[in-house]
Amino acid sequence: MSEFSLHSRDTHPDIEYLDDEEELHRVLEAAAPFIGRIVIEFNSLEDSLSFCIKELVSHSEGGDEQIYVFLAEMGYSSKVTALVNLYGQLISYCHLDLSEKLNNLEALLRDAAKYRNQYAHANWVEISKSNYVLTKVRAGKSGVFHAYRKFDEEQMDKDLGKIKAAHAALEFFDAGFREQMQKQR
Repeated sequence: MSEFSLHSRDTHPDIEYLDDEEELHRVLEAAAPFIGRIVIEFNSLEDSLSFCIKELVSHSEGGDEQIYVFLAEMGYSSKVTALVNLYGQLISYCHLDLSEKLNNLEALLRDAAKYRNQYAHANWVEISKSNYVLTKVRAGKSGVFHAYRKFDEEQMDKDLGKIKAAHAALEFFDAGFREQMQKQR
């Protein structure tokens, strides 16, 4: 994966934009299925986060609806934080040996958001001839910096796989957590 940051006043040989509309259309058509699947898989992951939170907090249908009132107003990062804290409190209280696994899960969930954001917020219509896309703009005391990332089908497939792996890790962790909680009863 190739990424770099560039001051907005600077130039880079790999940042020469496609000026042929047909070529741009062809490149975007090839990328669109990957972008769509990444967004779909990420949204499914976020729904699973909400479900896991609801299952930890609520024990009735009425309670489920109340929890979803709050979850509907939360972004992905807040849901990750809430879920990790809920799991962490129960792990600590019940003396379960899952702290390291929870830390690993949190890292995977946060990385999934990073990958999704690079696709969802990228400036795809200005993809370069070398397949570099502006993914983020940062302003600071020393100026404005543009972050570029090179995308190709192999990289997009890997990123999709990482989001799917984070989702599978959540489901695996939750199942193991519930199994250990059952043993506590």
